[in-house]
Amino acid sequence: MLTKESIFTSAHAFSSRFQIQGPFSTQKLNNNVKMPIFGFGTYGLNGEKGVNAILNALNDGYRLIDTATRYDTEREVGEAVIRSKIPRDDIFITSKLWNDKTTSDETIESVNESLAKLKMDYIDLYLIHFPQPKKSGPKWLERDINVWEAMEKLYKQGKVKAIGISNFYPHHLEAFIPECNIKPMVNQIEVHPFYVDDKLIDICRHHKIAIQAYSPLARGKEALLNPVLKKIGNKYNKTVAQVMLRWSLQKGFVPLPRSANPDRIRENINVFDFSLNANDMSLINKLKVTNNKIIPIS
Repeated sequence: MLTKESIFTSAHAFSSRFQIQGPFSTQKLNNNVKMPIFGFGTYGLNGEKGVNAILNALNDGYRLIDTATRYDTEREVGEAVIRSKIPRDDIFITSKLWNDKTTSDETIESVNESLAKLKMDYIDLYLIHFPQPKKSGPKWLERDINVWEAMEKLYKQGKVKAIGISNFYPHHLEAFIPECNIKPMVNQIEVHPFYVDDKLIDICRHHKIAIQAYSPLARGKEALLNPVLKKIGNKYNKTVAQVMLRWSLQKGFVPLPRSANPDRIRENINVFDFSLNANDMSLINKLKVTNNKIIPIS
């Protein structure tokens, strides 16, 4: 279906787990595209500060860059990619459709605008940012079907290599998936040791939908002071942030940490030289707290 070949293209089947060998390791999506298992979020990274942060991330080995129309960072991402001199096909770009787009024409126009800002001719992964925007009210499913049909067309045209969803929870998926001709390849959701929706994870894996994890470090200050995570970090000579990101990888999630600090950017990706044992994974799993989402979704 997609004709453009790159290091992220494969003919192998989807797997909800992946080999964790290094920052260039990839996960196979259900359409046979390969997605890097570690990403960089760009929310709030605007202007030259943002370009420099994204460029630092690329230079440190990040190959998945997450942006969105709503973040207003697509220009920064495009500029950083150009400055990096890394081949475009070696970088995986995710962007998202914002809530104010409700029709097929608006969706196609939004993708074209994103491509222009990115200065690219394709987007690796394009997501519906939220399933139930207030503007759509009770007609949210009708809106999602409209924009998804447009995304399916864009996928077939090769303007996007993969399509997916974000912030879709069980009741959204149960209504939405039966209406799709092409099943979503990714669901980007909030996941961290203090919040895991097990039912949602199970549904995604049943449908071979990969999981990108935003806010993988939870509420920074609270998480960094957690005694369980601090003790585990000391054991491996790693920071609490590194422990949380490694946990995410070993759970089969693709974490998307973000930072403007060069040292933090480098620290966050330095999680491929150790492995949490089963007991430590179990201890971290027990940190889960009900209704501890940072971003509430109805």
